[in-house]
Amino acid sequence: MKNRLEPPRPARRILAHLRYYSSSHQIQRDLEDEFRLRLSEGSRTRALFWYWRQVLFALSANIKRRFSSGGIMLRNSFLAAFRVIRRHRLFSFINIAGLAAGIACCILISIWVREEMSVNGFHEKIDRLHLVRSRFRSGDAANEISGTPPRLGPALSAEYPEVLGMARLFNWQPEILLKTDLGVFREKVQFSDNSLFNLFTFPMVKGGGPGEAWGASDMVVSERLAAKLFGDRDPVGQTVTLDNRIALQIRAVMKNIPANSTLKFEAWAPFEAFIQFSGQSGFLDNWGNFAFRTYVELEGSVRPEAFGKKIEGRIKKAVPEASIESFVYPFKDYYLDLLERGQTIRLFSLIAVLVLVMACINFANLSTARAERRAREVGIRK
Repeated sequence: MKNRLEPPRPARRILAHLRYYSSSHQIQRDLEDEFRLRLSEGSRTRALFWYWRQVLFALSANIKRRFSSGGIMLRNSFLAAFRVIRRHRLFSFINIAGLAAGIACCILISIWVREEMSVNGFHEKIDRLHLVRSRFRSGDAANEISGTPPRLGPALSAEYPEVLGMARLFNWQPEILLKTDLGVFREKVQFSDNSLFNLFTFPMVKGGGPGEAWGASDMVVSERLAAKLFGDRDPVGQTVTLDNRIALQIRAVMKNIPANSTLKFEAWAPFEAFIQFSGQSGFLDNWGNFAFRTYVELEGSVRPEAFGKKIEGRIKKAVPEASIESFVYPFKDYYLDLLERGQTIRLFSLIAVLVLVMACINFANLSTARAERRAREVGIRK
């Protein structure tokens, strides 16, 4: 029965935490007495509604009072800072500009470093993708190249169960005349296996789907190139003539490849189209042409070093007189380590830190130099 005569506990706790009401117990007692009086004259629901309304009013008044006092102090501080800047223009400009320049340089370098670190990171299978490389000796020096013979990729895919997928890319992107109804355009075309789109994440915006089986006369273009070749028309199903003699059909339009990608191309065509273009019917059936890059997708549990040991003698097995060994390199480390961009990133990161530290030291030194005047001003303000 006693609890029914008392105001609700959550409401009393709110009042206890408010600065003005917590220091005045008389006000809290007056509110409790008024609550009991209303409770005796009417229903408990109305008394509770009145008490909660008083609590909410007190809470809003407390918040408004805090913002009002804080706003006055903040406005006063800004006014004092503006007067100091106006009175000492040259000193303020040097001090503020130096610190601002240091912070701006650090931010810009950080943005660049973040962009560099994200290269190739958009590929969904990045952790399982590996580049097959070749190692050979020239005198006493050991040399490594990213070129592989065209027969190596299919052999790895057929003979090693660890290989889940394989794609070969022609190292050279020849400039070819592409003819459509809107005119003739000279564009670079990437020739590769059609499994390229199963390994790498190049999403399609029109046509094409997961596991699409591309034909020998199919072609894929980017959104940018599709707009150039066909304007506002739907490019899927349209015909493009390569070199005025090879007719290919647009099978899909892929999303523009982002700038942070080491694999870049606007148009893709299968190796069969290159055979027609170049007339080299047997260029895929030899072990001596190293003008191809071979990418493989390995099982997640496979260690690249161990798999490299297994395949290092595969070329020699096919060509006994060859002295070239094969191994795999993680594609996620290709840009930072193999192309040695990691050293540049670390150097620029160090420069960003040094610039920011020097800017802070310069700001602190200039501010300390005027400590005497600031001490008198602070004393007056106190």
